[in-house]
Amino acid sequence: SQPMDYLIDNHYLAKPNFVELKYDDLDIYENLSANEVTETELMSRLGSSKNRNSIIIQTVVNEVEKNKAKVILFACDIEHARNIAFALCCLGIKAASVDSKYTSQQEKESIIHQYKSGDLSVLVNCEMLTTGFDAPETNVAVIARPTQSLVLYLQMIGRALRGNKDQSPKTAKIYTVLDEISDFNNVNFAFKH
Repeated sequence: SQPMDYLIDNHYLAKPNFVELKYDDLDIYENLSANEVTETELMSRLGSSKNRNSIIIQTVVNEVEKNKAKVILFACDIEHARNIAFALCCLGIKAASVDSKYTSQQEKESIIHQYKSGDLSVLVNCEMLTTGFDAPETNVAVIARPTQSLVLYLQMIGRALRGNKDQSPKTAKIYTVLDEISDFNNVNFAFKH
């Protein structure tokens, strides 16, 4: 699309590089009865899938250790966000999570400040920061929260696509966890086209 090309060429937007993360999702469907498939239950199962989390964590660790990346990660739910941040910290990656329930405004501002100043490499986020948050340092986004909304997907990847007009062109990696749930995949495919 021409507007997109213009914005990328003039460094308003980073050039996106899309990567799909695939995993073996058998553990998500274990003992799942049809009447349980609410969005909340699904998010909770995705968030606690060992296979899914191990590929997410591996990807982030790799980006931070090899490429000194600044990563923003969108989690399925609050528990998922906190667990991922905790797991990353245990692996020696400086990470913190922010969410609408447990993070006070003061704490949130402090964490965002630490992220922007470089004290944190990874910001794990649940249902926040989709608008009005600006950290052009971010060069990797991990979309680990499936969404059916193209607008929400764009807002999430937009966090990593902020360009820097005064500096060299920037490329951003957008990792999307590919959950084989048809409704969610459509957004990913629609966006790519």
